[in-house]
Amino acid sequence: RTFQIILLSTSIASLGCFTPVILLVYQIEEEKIDEKTSSQIQTYLGIAWILGVFFFGFLTISSSRDCYIGRQYLCQASLLICGSSVIIFAWMQKDQGFIIFVWVFGIFSGGYHYTLKMFVFQKVRARNFARAWGFIQASQGVPVLLSIPITQYMNTRC
Repeated sequence: RTFQIILLSTSIASLGCFTPVILLVYQIEEEKIDEKTSSQIQTYLGIAWILGVFFFGFLTISSSRDCYIGRQYLCQASLLICGSSVIIFAWMQKDQGFIIFVWVFGIFSGGYHYTLKMFVFQKVRARNFARAWGFIQASQGVPVLLSIPITQYMNTRC
């Protein structure tokens, strides 16, 4: 039952979690940002993603009883900040807005994906993890296939 709830929540979360990563290139082109800044923004997104994985990995493996944060709460908090950063991005100015958004979104998106994987591993254990992670990936794939074209259509037509 717990795994079914995780499947449902990750499929709903993936409706908006992957969309900024894919549509960032289109947004950069639409804002007519030069090629050097464009490649810097994409590089910053990758570096921020890696830093997020390292930071949340450190939070996950730290075993202090005084400062323990559960994997579920890390996963939820990072997803909440990812969503908030997408909303705040709409109010920011061109170049600096992209850079701030990419760093915040990248760190917490990387953290979300890492803590999701560790949370699923905690719930299903090593024996069933490969199969469970495959179901998680499948439940994320269908919403991504639907949400990105719909979001692109809404951005251009509405």
